[in-house]
Amino acid sequence: MTRTTLTTLTTLTTRTPTKQAIIQLENKLAEIMQYIRMSNLGDDLQNYVQQKAFPKITNNLNIMWTEKWLGQYAWNNNNSESINHVLKLAVEWKPQRVTDLIAHLRDVVRAQYADLKRALYGQGEFHMTPHFQSHVIANCRWGCMSEKRQEEAFSAFMRDTGVRKKTNTVLSSDSRLTVQGNSRIARKPGQRTRATACRSQPKACQ
Repeated sequence: MTRTTLTTLTTLTTRTPTKQAIIQLENKLAEIMQYIRMSNLGDDLQNYVQQKAFPKITNNLNIMWTEKWLGQYAWNNNNSESINHVLKLAVEWKPQRVTDLIAHLRDVVRAQYADLKRALYGQGEFHMTPHFQSHVIANCRWGCMSEKRQEEAFSAFMRDTGVRKKTNTVLSSDSRLTVQGNSRIARKPGQRTRATACRSQPKACQ
């Protein structure tokens, strides 16, 4: 039941934020809580799920529904199956206790954070997407930064939601010059209207 519920949660990310999808999300979260209570997994796990996991799941779904720019970076069933395979490799395909599963999940998340940090200075298996290129730091500069400065740069990257304000700017073809866009037609000082565009003219011109 738990795997089916989690799979359903991942499929919700590809849908629009309709009333039916929101109701379905609430029902699935309620099923998970019911499963935890009936399995007597403890108050600590129940509090963690309610205070930490559920808000993040809901927030991530809202982002997937509203931020259309995510596109190919969206989370889907293929991603969930992929991480499921990673966890199976971590436990060597053997049944494990819940506490062991939590420890493996923590190790996987820590490894993912390490990959994100390496992407900041152009190392590792990942690279920054166009929306986050402003956070890229040269590898030689990263090595000269103190640990505190590195953590500040990484925290700034993690706080960035990727949402950008629309600006009326024009970028040159070589990406070296950015100028302010203007919807008005440029005219030279003293320039007269073209004759072909005139529907009338002063009587003195006749």
